[in-house]
Amino acid sequence: FMGLTGSYGGNYGPPSWDFMFDTLYQDSVTPLTVMNETQFHATLLQFLQLTARQARETATNDVMMTMGSDFTFSHAEYYFGNLDLLLHSIMLGQEWNVWNISDIFGNDAGIERVNVFYSTPDYYTQRKYQQTQQYYTENNQELRQHENINRQEQQQPQPGLRKQPPGSSSSSSHRQHDKNDQSSSSASGNSLWTTKTDDFFPYSDCPHCFWTGYFTSRTAFKRLERASSAFLQAARQLDVLGLLALGKTEGNKEPPFWTAETHPLFALEDALGVAQHHDAVSGTAMQHVSDDYTLRIRRGLERAAAHIQSIVMKQIFPAHENNNKNNNKLR
Repeated sequence: FMGLTGSYGGNYGPPSWDFMFDTLYQDSVTPLTVMNETQFHATLLQFLQLTARQARETATNDVMMTMGSDFTFSHAEYYFGNLDLLLHSIMLGQEWNVWNISDIFGNDAGIERVNVFYSTPDYYTQRKYQQTQQYYTENNQELRQHENINRQEQQQPQPGLRKQPPGSSSSSSHRQHDKNDQSSSSASGNSLWTTKTDDFFPYSDCPHCFWTGYFTSRTAFKRLERASSAFLQAARQLDVLGLLALGKTEGNKEPPFWTAETHPLFALEDALGVAQHHDAVSGTAMQHVSDDYTLRIRRGLERAAAHIQSIVMKQIFPAHENNNKNNNKLR
């Protein structure tokens, strides 16, 4: 499953916006819990039809139905309440023969029942791997059987074969074997998965809309993020050296106790962590959001720089630091 590379229409949310059961969309999406019977049955049928469509766009019998999207599940009980009802009703409807699954998925698909359940990317990947292994095991067995038959036929003595003129039964028979060899090799060589050789980008999800410029947009912010990250790594090392030196110069004095949130480097670490978001350092965020990223990094830099300055002054210029302390006392 490739949510942002064209599979399933480039979608990583529900198969249809009608299944976006989040409070953010409750004004435009009717939840299952308040639908009348006609709407309810129509929505269940729509879900099965969308499942059938996605099943035709992927190999093996497992289909990932991604539910939710950006900023959703803000009210988890509301969302999962509708999902629970959806899954339970789909399974119960099949027990009551409400739908003909074969007709929905197509008679040629050979699918008579659908099992809908909560899952994880890990389980989905395991299922894909298992079915891929099974596919190639079965195909390799067929290929080996065919090769054994050919090998046995080739080992059988065929007296007088070379004396027969072209077009005779033996020659024709061998040509037929050659054709079978080619078709069998072609069939056995078919891969369960196709190989994509062209580019995924530029990605377009609507007319005249292209997701490009990841490496060129907001170059100043990219530079700020890179320079700040380098400063943070240096600051972490100086911070450790400062704590080690503190014990030697001040009689094994206990280092200051900081929680993760109160450490002077935390604000910069937090801001740079958020800046790794795919809409942050890539430059695809809205302008006011990008401004907020910059503000957080600058605040983190200021606090980290003050902390490192204090360490450097104590360890590299201790005399100057002591003079400052004495001057402060005199004042």
